Amino acid sequence: MHHLLNLSSKLRSSQEMLVYTAQARSNSIPSLVPGGQRRQADMSAATLPPGQEPHAVCVPFPAQGHITPMLKLAKILHARGFRVTFVNTEYNHRRLVRARGAAAVAGLTGFRFATIPDGLPESDADATQDPATISYATKHNCPPHLRNLLAGLDGVTCVVADNLMSFSLDAAREAGVPCALFWTASACGYMGYRNFRLLIDRGIIPLKGMHASLPASAHACLQSNPSKAM
Repeated sequence: MHHLLNLSSKLRSSQEMLVYTAQARSNSIPSLVPGGQRRQADMSAATLPPGQEPHAVCVPFPAQGHITPMLKLAKILHARGFRVTFVNTEYNHRRLVRARGAAAVAGLTGFRFATIPDGLPESDADATQDPATISYATKHNCPPHLRNLLAGLDGVTCVVADNLMSFSLDAAREAGVPCALFWTASACGYMGYRNFRLLIDRGIIPLKGMHASLPASAHACLQSNPSKAM
């Protein structure tokens, strides 16, 4: 974790971070090697044996809006000297191969793709999976597969997981490596989720007239605060 924190502080003023920020705003994906050169990782704050590269395993939630920012972060880490294993579900891996060819997941030196099953029935449909279904499936089916993957990888030093894949914390703990959760949405979205309970408790949400149109999950939440229903 020390080298992740050290990396974060250095990226704020680095050329790679400027490239990353500009490309993130334009919704494009940076190349695997920003600037054409892959740097040696700065290990001044790490405790790895001499000559060993840090190895980050990146675990995105299997939806495009989560995979894209995680892939950008993975490429930044790779450019800074990390070995990276990027973990897709088998379903999304097949979709990517069909859409862009096998070369899209071939990786390169120090950057590879791995897959784990999501536990849903095998399908070759070229469609986004239902968010509620895939959320339930990953939570209940992916943990043992991620643990097995980590156990089989060489020299893993940290896990970077989407906050919706929080079971990665337990898998990383069992593997004896630190885990950082990555919030892939906007800062505004984060503050909204963080304060959701507070907004309900204060009666600010749901807005008047919207209660009937809320999904069942929201109704269940409000039932624990019946005085707040509008």
